[in-house]
Amino acid sequence: MLSFYQQIVVPVSMALIVGNLASQELAPHDVAQALARMADRWYPSLKARVDGPAIFVGTHRLVVTPILENSGKQEARWGAGVRFEIAVDGRSNPSLTLGAVGTDTTRVGALRMAVVSYAASVGVALLGAFADPAAGYSVGEYRAHPGITVDRGLSSPDLVAASSHEALARLLAALEPTVVSYARDSITALSVLVEVDTTGVISGECWLGGRRIDSALPALYGLAWPRTGKSYLHKVTYVLVRQR
Repeated sequence: MLSFYQQIVVPVSMALIVGNLASQELAPHDVAQALARMADRWYPSLKARVDGPAIFVGTHRLVVTPILENSGKQEARWGAGVRFEIAVDGRSNPSLTLGAVGTDTTRVGALRMAVVSYAASVGVALLGAFADPAAGYSVGEYRAHPGITVDRGLSSPDLVAASSHEALARLLAALEPTVVSYARDSITALSVLVEVDTTGVISGECWLGGRRIDSALPALYGLAWPRTGKSYLHKVTYVLVRQR
């Protein structure tokens, strides 16, 4: 059975091919097409449609602008780092700004995979938040809608444990004081990255509302991350929607 991430690769890649990404650059229209393909398949209630650079989901108009920050080739593979900025209903929302990295054997492929990574980690959370704002996990005054977790280097049982609903809820509970202290906007993004090396030493990052919050790291490191004797990476992004 294909994972949800693998299921996303095909519709997003097809949207980019149809959108003629062969121009070698990304444009808002490319991201809008990718999100619309996902919404049609998994969130049909949104009745998503694309108009130029914008995607309309429910009653909202989104423009996601991809900005290439760096790209290059090392040995036989290309890498591309892309920052994605969002405007909601005509207003820029810096608190939803996040980045993604793609790698492939070609530059176009690396750009495509950056959009796939963004669609999986952020797009899923964003569409889920607009489809049902009251769903998700409770954290402070917000409901948190998770994207697809990215796990590299974990074995299957550890992967399931780290990505379970219980694990996502524990992570949010640990970061609730951070959300209460720093979240200000009605809709914002929380992104967490944890890396564990072969000796069990933990490092990571926490981003909330477009800002890196280092004060959140002790709570993040205090969670029971698996010690497998192998290095691994765990990343998850939430879109937070304030409940009125």
